[in-house]
Amino acid sequence: MNFYELVFILKEDKEEILNKIKQTILDFKGEIISQEKWGKKTFAYRIKKLSYGYYFLWKIKLMKNKVQEFKRKLDLDENIIRYLLLVTQE
Repeated sequence: MNFYELVFILKEDKEEILNKIKQTILDFKGEIISQEKWGKKTFAYRIKKLSYGYYFLWKIKLMKNKVQEFKRKLDLDENIIRYLLLVTQE
């Protein structure tokens, strides 16, 4: 398993959205190491007609062969405005 940092921006700060993302990670046999909430931030410019979003940083473990499929799931989620998945040396 590889270690990753997942930074994502949500339209709304709702527990059911976060639970859905957690469940997606678990469905791919992943593990959540830590979760950080950065809070509501205003964008420098509008993204998808929105002027602000809720930022989160999660450190996760995920199998390398599951990453592309996981990213595809994140792309299809309407609640996620943007995300960045980085490999780390944990």
